[in-house]
Parts: sequence; structure tokens; C-alpha cells
Amino acid sequence: MVPSPECSRYDAQQGAPAGKSTLSIWLRKTNLEDLVEVGERLLKKPVSRVNLESGLCEPWIDETNEEALARFAKILSQEKQLRHARSPHGKKKRKKPCKF
Repeated sequence: MVPSPECSRYDAQQGAPAGKSTLSIWLRKTNLEDLVEVGERLLKKPVSRVNLESGLCEPWIDETNEEALARFAKILSQEKQLRHARSPHGKKKRKKPCKF
């Protein structure tokens, strides 16, 4: 199948429609709503990781992917602020961009 130019490709191992082992779909604008729905369902699932011995996904900690992403974003933001504060360039006021 040759995709049309207005398509984009989405691959994921989880969240595939019933009866499909992997999700490899050429998406059109009409499929984007389904993609959003799959993403929202994945956010609600518990955080998991792959067991290297069995190859299966297993629950890892007692939080959802959504909660883990929010926690991780907060950690990244704090790290950025700390690096900026420690940087010799972070203490200077930024100059306004020149307008030509």
C-alpha cells in the first residue's frame, strides 16, 4: 500500500485495535480522533516495564502513565531552573531582541 502525501505513519505496540497484534496504520485526518483516544487510554494505564526474562510487560509502580509523565515533567522543570540558576549566563538579564 502506497500512502498518499496527506498521510502519516503511526506505530505502537500497545493500544492496537482488537484482533491486531501491532498497530501499523496509515492515518488520515479522519483517523486522528482514534489516535487521540488510543493515547488517552495509554495515559490511564499503569506504568509498566518489560520483564527481560519473559518478554512481557509487567506493572512496575503504583501510578498511571499520566501521573508518571506529570511527575517527570516537574523533575525536568526543576532541573532546568537549577541549571539556569547555576549558569554564569543565567544570572544576567536577557537583552531584548533587536528589531530591524
